[in-house]
Amino acid sequence: MFLAPEYLGEVSFYSTTMLGMASAAFTMSWHITTFILHTGRFKFLATTSQPFFKYCLNNSVIPFAFVFCLLLRLAQYRAFQELNSAPGVLLLMEGFISGYLIIIFFFFFYFFNADKNIGRRLEKKFGNPRNFLRLVLKPSQEPDENALPVHNYFSSPWRIRRARNVNHYNKHYLDNIFKQHHFAAMITVGCALVLLVILSYLMDYSIFRLPAGASVMIFSHSLLASRALTPTCYKAGLFRWHCC
Repeated sequence: MFLAPEYLGEVSFYSTTMLGMASAAFTMSWHITTFILHTGRFKFLATTSQPFFKYCLNNSVIPFAFVFCLLLRLAQYRAFQELNSAPGVLLLMEGFISGYLIIIFFFFFYFFNADKNIGRRLEKKFGNPRNFLRLVLKPSQEPDENALPVHNYFSSPWRIRRARNVNHYNKHYLDNIFKQHHFAAMITVGCALVLLVILSYLMDYSIFRLPAGASVMIFSHSLLASRALTPTCYKAGLFRWHCC
């Protein structure tokens, strides 16, 4: 299923590309879900540029390990079980990596633009730097009990920085920044669910029948997406329980 993904009856560059794209969508769904649920524990991210990118970067050990193990097993299976040539195995691995990177770049391109829009909205809202500092800084504020201790983090793949102390920041201001990023993340989740529904209606056409491994990844993505949507729906009052 994952080691021999078939598309249109054969294992090819296109089938592994689709598997890579579905795996990347699942990875980003995992990042988005945990970002929505747990960023309140890492509020120093709200004081950085591109907080979602930094969160994903520091939360990528498991996804990178998964991709590495999958590619290793794929190469072993195709070389020793299917007796494919080295160029053939490399072509399949190249397809997976290409599909994976396409989706990752698409998501980050979207969030980079979202960060710029959020920054513009904050500038319009506060304008005067004195008003901005008066709202943000609260020297007498108590530390957040839910925050996890973080001393250092990767600000880029090649640079480690010390986490900023945000105890003197207004909690409501930090939460407001995260809410705006959460909203941007929810848009991508909603678009992905719409795409999933469209694909389900096109299954009668063979060109839209994805490899089994990719279908499993997309289904897992939908489960994670529903988990990300649940807290937002509850806060919005969409789910109400009535006792008789």
